[in-house]
Amino acid sequence: MKKLRWVIVVIIMLIMWEYKFPMYSQANEKVDMFSEIISKTGTEVMEYGVQVSFSTKDPGEEACKSILKRLNYDKNIEINMEKNNDNYYIEFSNSIVEGYIHSINSDNDNIISINIKEYSHENKLTELKAKIKESIGGNEEIVFFEYIKGKTNNSNMKELNKQVIGILKSFNTKGIKTVEINNGLSTTAYTHQYNELNVGGEFIDFNYALCNYDTGNYMILATPVISITY
Repeated sequence: MKKLRWVIVVIIMLIMWEYKFPMYSQANEKVDMFSEIISKTGTEVMEYGVQVSFSTKDPGEEACKSILKRLNYDKNIEINMEKNNDNYYIEFSNSIVEGYIHSINSDNDNIISINIKEYSHENKLTELKAKIKESIGGNEEIVFFEYIKGKTNNSNMKELNKQVIGILKSFNTKGIKTVEINNGLSTTAYTHQYNELNVGGEFIDFNYALCNYDTGNYMILATPVISITY
């Protein structure tokens, strides 16, 4: 009985300690890195998108049409459909969204690829991912490639990069590496917040680029890596 009381006391003390000092559990908490960086750098969101691929036993055409229906986009959307043997392609767009759903036959499976981009000054990436996940249905765990592109008033890419790295480090991000690219800087990191990739024996789950063009200065945030041209 005494041993049981001591166990209960220890558990209560651990709970109180965790409540009093939440910083010790910060590394295990889910953090929306996209929102954190956008907010703290004053970046204006322009667009965001999600890409995902998975295999299914369902007929490709049927799967593509079903996903488009479940996405439930406005009826004022332009839709183009193409069929080539066992491959099927749906492209759709309007003023605020563009994307495609593609099915390629592979042996006994159909590989479904979804690529959707929405234009908005609000960060609704989480909602878009949830919408796509729901449209897919009860599939096994799959990797989502996500990104946000925004405009920044800071033309000093190195200064902005230091600021972003500081934000990442505040959440115990590891493996931060920056390289110079033609029009700016590109950085990879391991935040422990997203699905990671193993690249040359090192884990990466976050990638961002800071770019300078004639039209302005831009920031692209992505997980696990940037999958769009920049």
